[in-house]
Amino acid sequence: MTEPFVAKTAYVVALCGPLSSVPQMWEIWADRNAAGVSLVTWTLFLLTSVVWLLYGIVRRDRPLIISNSIWIVCEAIIMLGAFLYDVDWL
Repeated sequence: MTEPFVAKTAYVVALCGPLSSVPQMWEIWADRNAAGVSLVTWTLFLLTSVVWLLYGIVRRDRPLIISNSIWIVCEAIIMLGAFLYDVDWL
């Protein structure tokens, strides 16, 4: 009985977790300003998401695949904004 609840919860978290980065994306792209956004940190986030995605693919774990696929897109959008709109990223 608890297994279906946990499985459904995993899907909700897989979708909602990456959406937590939407405010960061909005700030960067709406204001065209990425001051204070660490390109190094978001690159590391991206690398960990890629590893987790590969792990999810190997394990055929749908919540991991869904979550990390969305994370990779969100992280790439943030990184692109940081690259374009923060002259101090180096």
